[in-house]
Amino acid sequence: MDEGTGKRAGYPQKLVNRIKHCEYPRFIWDKLPLDGADESILRLDHMLPMSTHHIAFQSTHFELSEEALAVVMEWLEWYLTGIMPEGDEAMLPMIRRMLMDE
Repeated sequence: MDEGTGKRAGYPQKLVNRIKHCEYPRFIWDKLPLDGADESILRLDHMLPMSTHHIAFQSTHFELSEEALAVVMEWLEWYLTGIMPEGDEAMLPMIRRMLMDE
């Protein structure tokens, strides 16, 4: 991910490692569960509304589980408010602590 290609610039590996450890609310590291899939960095500060027209997106068989969607919603809340969700139900703080301890 850190090396640019002719099609894109890359992120420095130190930044990618920090993003993987949930250090920034605006970045989410991800990798699709496909053989040979590349890593991706999702940027919440680059969100745009999307048309519902069929040529605006490609539907896949992938969907987030309820737990994964809850984490994404907590992450979005963290990005928009600057406040990490708290409480017994919050999953993001626990995930973040585990990743930062790696």
